[in-house]
Amino acid sequence: MNSVVNGVSTASGASSAYESYALRAKEISSGKQSSELNSPALLQIGQKLLNSVAGSEAARSDLENGVSFSQTVQGSLGGVNDSLSSLRTLSVRANDGTLSQQDRDSLNTEAQQYLQQLQQWSQTSSYNGVKYLQGGSFSVAANQNGDTLSIDTPDTSLDSLGLSGMDLSTPDGAVNALKALDKAADSVSESQVTLGSEQKVLEDAYDSQLQYESDMLSAGSNLADTDVSKDFVQATIDLIQGNASLAVQAQGATMSMSILNLIGNTQGSFRKAA
Repeated sequence: MNSVVNGVSTASGASSAYESYALRAKEISSGKQSSELNSPALLQIGQKLLNSVAGSEAARSDLENGVSFSQTVQGSLGGVNDSLSSLRTLSVRANDGTLSQQDRDSLNTEAQQYLQQLQQWSQTSSYNGVKYLQGGSFSVAANQNGDTLSIDTPDTSLDSLGLSGMDLSTPDGAVNALKALDKAADSVSESQVTLGSEQKVLEDAYDSQLQYESDMLSAGSNLADTDVSKDFVQATIDLIQGNASLAVQAQGATMSMSILNLIGNTQGSFRKAA
């Protein structure tokens, strides 16, 4: 009777070990922990943490795009400043009282080309179809919670810069141009400072999102993902235990058969003696 009970217990142990081995192998294959071997509640929390990374990645992508947008605008403003600097040089030369009218007209012609270029930049400069030198505030997703950050761009049209009607063909025109150009340069510089500050905020938010994703991936992975080395060791143990249980079961069956044969032989001897 004990042999039968032990045999059933051993068979059950082997089955349990093989089932555990199969689950461990499944975890290793899928890379995810199974609810059969781990707490379902903890697995749910881990998966929720991992899912939150997707929203963060989308926000980080927007932030990266925002930084690129800001850099593009600042690059264009650098070109505007260069043109304003060239116009100022021409205005200083036009303010020379010894110039002939022909010289002034020549300087004014060159100045009008710069002005036309500035106006064209204001009307056509765009980023992904967005014209950014006509003034405006653009929102960028800051995180997965719906918070936003702003990028403010200036209006660099001739009207906004105060350069409409600029004329270097007269001494008074050259003086007025110098005053207008100084104000325009100050305005563009202020816009560059504002954009630089806003870009720094975007870059900090980007780094923050990157750290958040790293933390969530680490925490979520610890709860939901398979520890391959740990599972491999445990799966190996399960397999050894299962094989050992089967070996014990087989040995027990052999011993039981030997005992039965011995009993049978003994009973036969007693009959002969009688």
